[in-house]
Amino acid sequence: MHGWELPHGAEDRPLRTGVLVVGSGVAGLTTAWCLCRSGVPTTILTRASLSDSSTDWAQGGLAAVWSPEDSTRSHVADTLTAGAGLCEPGPVRALAAEAPEALR
Repeated sequence: MHGWELPHGAEDRPLRTGVLVVGSGVAGLTTAWCLCRSGVPTTILTRASLSDSSTDWAQGGLAAVWSPEDSTRSHVADTLTAGAGLCEPGPVRALAAEAPEALR
């Protein structure tokens, strides 16, 4: 058993914590780390283990336009919206425009 796993049968007992972070991806672990550093009692709830997250699969990747119903413009807009101000528009446009050829 690792230090972060509940002992057998513990799931039936109440657990008190300051904050419950759901998910052990980079966002969840960063949030938990910051809370703990600030002295906030924090618990992470995850599927199976701390390394069982989608973060390991998110390697940067490219989203390419393949369908006539899709467009580079919509990919750029979606990425900039999801990035919430953290993405640079120029590189996002370049990656969306060059993705189909790079993947070919």
